[in-house]
Amino acid sequence: MKVYLGGTVNGSSWRDYVISNIDIEYFNPVVDDWNEEAHERELYERRHCHFSLYVITPKLTGFYSLAEVTDDAIKRPDRTIYCYLKEDGGDEFTEDQLVSLDQIGKRVERNGGHWFQNLDQVIHHLNAAKKQSEGFEVGDRENLDAYISYGRKSSREFVKDMSDYLTKEGIHTWHDDGLVPLEIRHLDQVNRLIEKADNFIFVISSHAVRSEYALRELEYAKKLKKRIIPVMHEQPHAYLDNLPFEIRQGKILYYTGGGQAQELFDHIHDVILEEREYVQKHTELLQKGLQWQLADQDPRLLLYGLDRIEASKWLKTTFENVRPPAVPSEIHLSFIEASEALNISKQLLHFLNRLTSFLTERKAFDNFIGIVSLANPISLVPQLITVLNSDDLSSVSEYTFGLFAFLNLCFALVGIKQKNLGMFISMFLSMIMNLWIIGVKLFPEIF
Repeated sequence: MKVYLGGTVNGSSWRDYVISNIDIEYFNPVVDDWNEEAHERELYERRHCHFSLYVITPKLTGFYSLAEVTDDAIKRPDRTIYCYLKEDGGDEFTEDQLVSLDQIGKRVERNGGHWFQNLDQVIHHLNAAKKQSEGFEVGDRENLDAYISYGRKSSREFVKDMSDYLTKEGIHTWHDDGLVPLEIRHLDQVNRLIEKADNFIFVISSHAVRSEYALRELEYAKKLKKRIIPVMHEQPHAYLDNLPFEIRQGKILYYTGGGQAQELFDHIHDVILEEREYVQKHTELLQKGLQWQLADQDPRLLLYGLDRIEASKWLKTTFENVRPPAVPSEIHLSFIEASEALNISKQLLHFLNRLTSFLTERKAFDNFIGIVSLANPISLVPQLITVLNSDDLSSVSEYTFGLFAFLNLCFALVGIKQKNLGMFISMFLSMIMNLWIIGVKLFPEIF
């Protein structure tokens, strides 16, 4: 976790106090030699740090820091922390300046950012967020009927009421209840929840359409081709253009306020139940496809038999005169097409491989096979002794033992390739013994 330390420079010592008391990483843009490289580094850190802190003090000269905090409060409100100090090294703000600074603070809060009254509150917030992130675990949850994405500032209570209602109706949902640290909402754990959800409910509000976190969640759901259910909780007015075109032009469910919430929640419930089996199959195949990709497209994870047939039928499903609830993603297409491309013999082989993997994937399995393979040369010892002690070798086929020697050579090379020393030794010894038997048959005077 990292914080960008923006705000007043000009000899102010507020950064020293913050740096000495926070438990997280920080980026201090103050340098002795300000050049183009330093400017590029500042822009990068400002975009990528988990928090952007702006502390304004009476030593401020110019308006650049005020423009930064105003810009971040619009573009990245979830990350923005604002604080101003009335006094700094004997310098003080005027009453008119304090009014203007209060207006900026209210705008930051209205957009979903944080406004603190002093540095100790800032330090407490940063340190508390670090402790909270260290203890955060989404865990391995079962599949979800819906993942609810929203802006905390505008819709927390509304989403809680929605989730409670849907839960009572038997719909399994997940939403950030406000305890999940904002700076870690987009770790893989949260993305796994979106992958497991059959539906993605996006609650539109002025905060949500300007929240970098909510918009990234929406973008990920779009990439996976999830069924997206847009719910207009609060009209975002000018910021509506932040939403993807297909969301703005699609069917949006509207909350009109008052006692209309239950009617809206009933409507959401009905949408979730529409084509439920198709959407659940979408989620099931998506997760299998993601696992396949994560394992470098391991053919053992492809679909076989009835699973492959059902997936192919699902892929060809059509919806007449209605919009499909969800469409196959690139992951679905590549996964199912790869499954269909396997011929019957390979399908059977990989199917058997998957069934026996509980045994063959164990670390001791190769060593065990190497030891067991030693039985091959041991089994040839009685045959070799018989041949050496017999005067009648008419029953010995040099062609058969020549074939065995050739097979032993091939498997010895496999042992070298797989770095299985036991297998190589056993096959090499078997080859020598087979060649010896052939030599006794063809050149008895030598042996």
